[in-house]
Amino acid sequence: MTVPEAKLTGQRVLFDEGHKNHHQIGRTYKPFATLLKNDGCKVESSDKPVDVASLSNTDILVLATATGKEEPGDKSAYTEKEISTLDEWIKNGGSVLIITEHYPFGLAMKTLLEALNVRIHNGYTEDSTLNNPQVRDALLFEKSKGNLNSSHSITTNLNRVNTFTGSSVKGDSTWTNLLILSDNAQNYNVNVKVDKEGGDVNVSVTYADFYPATGFSQGICKRYGKGKIVVLAESALLTAQFDKNGNKFGMNIADSDNKQLALNIIRWLADKNSN
Repeated sequence: MTVPEAKLTGQRVLFDEGHKNHHQIGRTYKPFATLLKNDGCKVESSDKPVDVASLSNTDILVLATATGKEEPGDKSAYTEKEISTLDEWIKNGGSVLIITEHYPFGLAMKTLLEALNVRIHNGYTEDSTLNNPQVRDALLFEKSKGNLNSSHSITTNLNRVNTFTGSSVKGDSTWTNLLILSDNAQNYNVNVKVDKEGGDVNVSVTYADFYPATGFSQGICKRYGKGKIVVLAESALLTAQFDKNGNKFGMNIADSDNKQLALNIIRWLADKNSN
């Protein structure tokens, strides 16, 4: 689809890269950052802690796929002080896009999300109803089938959005579901075995039992005081990558509105007047 002309004028978007973030704007999130620059944003990254100084010149903060300092990275990526500072900043008018994932990202970002009344599943999520037969390992959310919110401004001009494995989140009643899983969705639990030998850390991850993902979603949003929050439970949907077999995944998928979703999210976060 054709992306509309620039709608933003100088909004300052800061990508956190100070918490061992898997996706960064110089690597896999470069297409996302370029998209925002072309839409009128001033995009920067920070390898510093989340504090008053780093937030002072920021309109929108992106916290994507953060992990803990020590391997295997599943301890909280953010300190209590950082979370408290972020909470106050949002309430006073800041906006944040939080992007999490399956293990270890879900566990590493759990403390942050729970502070915002969001439950994160630490394993991965499957939904046989939403499987896209045309795209490897993708879930397809469609307005026509009721799985893509049809009434929120974030989903304006969207019809089809693909996600790629990922996890799921569940907010309380103050949150709005955007990417709605079906009644057949299942959350698979993770079993982790960590072996340390000398300075080497070997991590073995397996998935076995599961439970119904009732009420969970892969995208939610809300107003929070004077600010706004969007939480995504899958991160590759904002990339534009190729797998080892040359298959596309991310915003470069044909017949998909992922690129427009990325723009709509940032535009909504930037607009303090819309709900």
